[in-house]
Amino acid sequence: SDAPPKVSEFSRNIPRPLVRLIDQTLEKDPDRRPFNLNELRDGLLPFSTRGAITADPGRRVAAFFLDSILMGFVVAPVVVGFSSPILMLLLSMLKINLGQQTAGMIIVFPLVLLYYAVCEARWGRTLGKWLFGMRVVDKQGATPSFPQALLRAILIPGTTMAVSQAANLIFVDLSDVRTMNEVITFVFASQAIGLVGWIPMVLLLSTARRENGYRGVHGLLSGTRV
Repeated sequence: SDAPPKVSEFSRNIPRPLVRLIDQTLEKDPDRRPFNLNELRDGLLPFSTRGAITADPGRRVAAFFLDSILMGFVVAPVVVGFSSPILMLLLSMLKINLGQQTAGMIIVFPLVLLYYAVCEARWGRTLGKWLFGMRVVDKQGATPSFPQALLRAILIPGTTMAVSQAANLIFVDLSDVRTMNEVITFVFASQAIGLVGWIPMVLLLSTARRENGYRGVHGLLSGTRV
């Protein structure tokens, strides 16, 4: 009839998801325990040294591009389309003169960071990582905390986005785009100039080695791996 002790009372080094799983197995109500051994095994697998291997670079790149397409061509245009006019109105009321391109960047940048940070802190993976069978874990094999996931997102893709957008703001003027030919020229010019955004990513990934699990600076500083 007594409540079982919390495993965290005996050790503080046990990952929080593992603590919750152990507590679940000790529930008095059978309906609140794992349904069967397969379900229990799935819950334990992320903490097994045999159950998880380092994700190869190819799948990571594929997942990154999939997430970039999702955010860049699906979510961001919709959000900016609804939010940009409202932001421009607020800025004009505050007598802050910013172009539409800058206003769009102000909206998209935190949106992308939150997508990566929230998904990896909540589920350990973004949509791209989920589709390619990968997850982000901390040193204990648990889902990373929100600060860890946010730091990862700020470094990659945050720095790439910041440099690309800054280059576009400096060298590409959206106000001159009126005709279809000018739109096409603007798209090609912005994409070409945006390539400079890959410079910080290359630098951040320069530490990636097979022996360290292909961990870039964002993984080393945040204490995470894929």
